[in-house]
Amino acid sequence: MPTTLSRPAADEYLAYYARYIELVPDGNLVDLLAGQQLDTLRMLRRVDDQRGLYAYAPDKWTIKEVIGHLSDAERVFAYRALRFARGDGQPVAGFDENAYTPAGRFNERPIKNLVDEFEAIRAATVHVFRYLSEDELARRGIANGNLISVRALGYVIAGHERHHAKLLRERYGL
Repeated sequence: MPTTLSRPAADEYLAYYARYIELVPDGNLVDLLAGQQLDTLRMLRRVDDQRGLYAYAPDKWTIKEVIGHLSDAERVFAYRALRFARGDGQPVAGFDENAYTPAGRFNERPIKNLVDEFEAIRAATVHVFRYLSEDELARRGIANGNLISVRALGYVIAGHERHHAKLLRERYGL
């Protein structure tokens, strides 16, 4: 089991993902994923259902929709990582977050349910990455028409959450 993953090289992911990967500090990725979960859950568990419907501007997602998006995206990224880590060479289709979010009807759900779902998904992600070998982390696959490594997907998951947690604090006042 790796304790500290080396940062993914630029050839392990699409340049678009650098914006997330750069947000991840050096150190043990599994510990970071688990720690993020605790920090984010503390922040989100203070939000009630009424506040969960808040969007900081017209045509922006509500807090509930941001939580739903975090869960959807993490599921997709972790699924890609699992497939590639297991040596599955079949390309994986992309997903459109702007279509998924309204289709998820997150505003109709209790915020506690959305937060519990995020907690379960992150726990599953931590378990996937905890036991991957260096060889498995280095494996690559094609997702949405682009090459990406399992290691890079782990960093994308962590950075994507950091990105949205920052927005929740700065623009949503959490």
